[in-house]
Amino acid sequence: MYFMPKTNRWYSWAVHTKAVYRYSMSCAFLVILILGWRYGIYAWFDAAINSERASISQLQQQLIQLARAERLSKDLADNTLPMLHRQLQEFFPLSASAWQQQQFDCVMVQAQKAGVQIVSYTDEKEKKKPWGSYRGAQLSMSGTYEQIGHFLMSLKQSSYMIQCNQFRSNRTEGDQFTALCNLKFMMAGI
Repeated sequence: MYFMPKTNRWYSWAVHTKAVYRYSMSCAFLVILILGWRYGIYAWFDAAINSERASISQLQQQLIQLARAERLSKDLADNTLPMLHRQLQEFFPLSASAWQQQQFDCVMVQAQKAGVQIVSYTDEKEKKKPWGSYRGAQLSMSGTYEQIGHFLMSLKQSSYMIQCNQFRSNRTEGDQFTALCNLKFMMAGI
C-alpha cells in the first residue's frame, strides 16, 4: 500500500476497514467478475459456437443428401437410362418417318372402315420437341355424323399416338357432313 498516496480516498477506506470486510469485498468482486464472465462473455461465445455447430451439422446433412443424390443419379445414368432407352427402341423399332407413315396408313384404314371419305389431306413439317417429335396434318372428310364420330373414336383407341387438336363440322345436305380436323402424329424421342 505504499505506492498509493495517503490522501487517496480508497486508501483511507481500505486501511480503516476490518480485514473480514476487505476479504468479503474481494471475494464478492471475484464472484461478480466470474459470474460476469460466465453469463456475459462466455455465454455469448457459447451461443455463437452452438450456432456454428448447428450450421455445420446442417451442412453435413446436406452433404450426405447430395452424396446420396449423386449416387442415385450415377445409378440412373449407368443402369436405368440405358435400359429405358433399349425398351423405347424396342417399342419404336422404326425411324420417325416410317412410324409417322404407319400412323398415316392407320388414319386411312380407319377412315375406310368407318365409311368416311377423305376429301383432302395436307401434311405439315415435322417439329422436334424435348419429348420427341410430331408432324401435323389437316384432314378434310365427309360422311354421316355417326361415321365421322366412329372414325375419330377409332383413332383415339388405336395403338398410335394420334391427337386431334381442332375439329369443325358443317352439314351439307340431309345427314351428310363435311368435317375439318387437325391431327398430330406423335412419336416419343429415342
